[in-house]
Amino acid sequence: MAELNTVVHARFQDALGLLEPESVQLGFLSPPYENMTTYRNSDGKPIAGNTQSEMFIQEFWSDLFGKLKPVMKKTGIVAIVINDKQKDGVTLTTNLEGVIRVTKMGWHLIERVTWVKTTGIPTSPFRLQKWSEDIWLFSRSKRPKFYPDRIRGKYSQASIDRYVWGGGLVRKMAHSAQRNLSSGEKTVFATDDTERLQNKVVNIDVSKGKLLPNVLIISPDCGRNEKHPARFPLNLPRWGITLCTDPGDLVIDPMCGSGTTLIAAKEMGRNYWGCDVGDAYVQMSLEGLERTVPGQLSIFGEEFQVPTPAIEHAPDYQEAVQELLNL
Repeated sequence: MAELNTVVHARFQDALGLLEPESVQLGFLSPPYENMTTYRNSDGKPIAGNTQSEMFIQEFWSDLFGKLKPVMKKTGIVAIVINDKQKDGVTLTTNLEGVIRVTKMGWHLIERVTWVKTTGIPTSPFRLQKWSEDIWLFSRSKRPKFYPDRIRGKYSQASIDRYVWGGGLVRKMAHSAQRNLSSGEKTVFATDDTERLQNKVVNIDVSKGKLLPNVLIISPDCGRNEKHPARFPLNLPRWGITLCTDPGDLVIDPMCGSGTTLIAAKEMGRNYWGCDVGDAYVQMSLEGLERTVPGQLSIFGEEFQVPTPAIEHAPDYQEAVQELLNL
């Protein structure tokens, strides 16, 4: 079986089968984009057109997920970071076809997240700048290990006021409930639904911050790409590792490139494993891992855990809740 906490020089088709069955909690990777992959026939000539796209789908979607399925835990998640490419002014649908192919193999699409990079590579003057990429999250289970509650952002003051201020959401629901009960109207605020409404309101805790949306804003890894053309920033796998794993879980990247996913896993106290077909990339990954202190980071970047300001109107909030409870 494969040794953990290392990187090997191998194709994923050959190396993934060496991992223990159902041992991997998270696969976080970015396959080469379609226009960076050239398939050739037996004469060495590039294969063109639809056949090229079909071979890309077969290798980087069907083959990859076929090899991943036996080694992934049933609660595990595979996160694919990839961008759509354009050819002759038309956006290719290869990745969408790949996603459909994977779901037909028995995988469940858990989330589609948009990574906004705040800057982009100049493109055609006839097309919009491409500042985003897709992150597709798949699992063998419909209910994988997934902790969105771990990463919270800051509520806007308007949201705090809506939940907390005497004229905000809680009080409005209480007044609506009272009015509907008095008139005898049967609505969601009727007597038989009061307990459900009470529980929903009472459990709101604005002090924890809000759940982040499925739009992730992280600056790209500009200035450090001399040795790798598409290195993504450390905060990207840190985000995925925080959402999908616990300390000691196994995180892999079977196309590890410069080793960003593996470095993030090591610094967050997870086991890691990776492989790549490029020997130079394997050495780059090993060097980066050698410089990484294990367990130095417990959770995703602090900039995404901004504490919410103290609630100034707590008495009014309590009064509004009590008004609802007294209905």
